[in-house]
Amino acid sequence: MYYLRRIGAQLIDGLWITLASIGFFYAGGIESLITQEGSVYSARPAPMYPGGWLVEVSVSVDPEETDWLDRVHMRWTYFPLAGWTLTAIYAICYVGGYQRDGQTLGKRLMRLKVVREDGGKVGLGRLLCRWLAYFASGLPLYLGLAWIFVDKRQQGWHDWVCGTRVVPVESEQEKGEHHA
Repeated sequence: MYYLRRIGAQLIDGLWITLASIGFFYAGGIESLITQEGSVYSARPAPMYPGGWLVEVSVSVDPEETDWLDRVHMRWTYFPLAGWTLTAIYAICYVGGYQRDGQTLGKRLMRLKVVREDGGKVGLGRLLCRWLAYFASGLPLYLGLAWIFVDKRQQGWHDWVCGTRVVPVESEQEKGEHHA
């Protein structure tokens, strides 16, 4: 059950942060995915993952050209800063959530918490380390993330490197039952 809660927390966080990021980029006014101005068609797909690039593809048709192959012109525009902006949004949401009380929204809903190995509150330096190590844990076929299934303390490589653990949070009712 612990593993399902941990995976569920990650999925919840990924979903809400991605939706918030898309909203951030389109806050100035929602555009239709495909617009037409005269003979110019434009598509702006939404970002798919943090670190990804927003791409604008514009196709124009020049009616003056006689050869049909020369009539169509495509322009690809890349927005590399969008990827860095999304990555910064993820970092703020993860590190900020953990800094406050050891929980992101997903971890709170799944009743999990990130703590130091000794059970204490995790500081900012350790959280930044954990967030950066999280990417390294996913590089070799997600082996560092899957490590929680074989490690006796259920730590991923990012936890092991930074001295953190993910632990279940007891409800007030459960705490009362243990003390009774």
